Amino acid sequence: MSTPYNAAFISRAKDLGGWWDESAGSWVFDVRDEGRVRGLLREIFGADGRPETAGDVVTVRVRLADHVVGYSRAEFAGREIAVRPGRDAPVRFARGVVLIEGRLPGRGGSVRYPEIKAGDDVVVEIRDLPRGALETEHADSYEIVPDERPVDPEALRAERARLLARVADIDALLEGQE
Repeated sequence: MSTPYNAAFISRAKDLGGWWDESAGSWVFDVRDEGRVRGLLREIFGADGRPETAGDVVTVRVRLADHVVGYSRAEFAGREIAVRPGRDAPVRFARGVVLIEGRLPGRGGSVRYPEIKAGDDVVVEIRDLPRGALETEHADSYEIVPDERPVDPEALRAERARLLARVADIDALLEGQE
């Protein structure tokens, strides 16, 4: 599982004895701590990398100003959603985050302390967010956007067949255990 940068995760990962493996570009943990690591992932990001939770995603809209932390960054559900890296740099949105309403100034803050400076009219959409991540936010700080993508009946039939086959496999395994 890959995660976006999150300072709280890094601190807590170290508490669990994890270390950053530069060559692999990932955190490494003792396998005996898997349950604790998954718990931390659910707490910070609302998902723990298991397939049964990975597919349950939503799109939400938020007022950017409500999620600015430290002037130059905005976070939602444990993810950095926007950053102004320098006073004269434009605000950069994370992958899957798009500006829906309002405008951001082309520059903001000082050289030492850049600022996003989002007005109350600035709304962003955060796509493909694990539904479980919403548990880390106040329910009145976001709006779930209905999924308006067209339904592919053939894809649904194929998924249904795959799931029914898997249920049959599970039933056979359970039958042998009783």
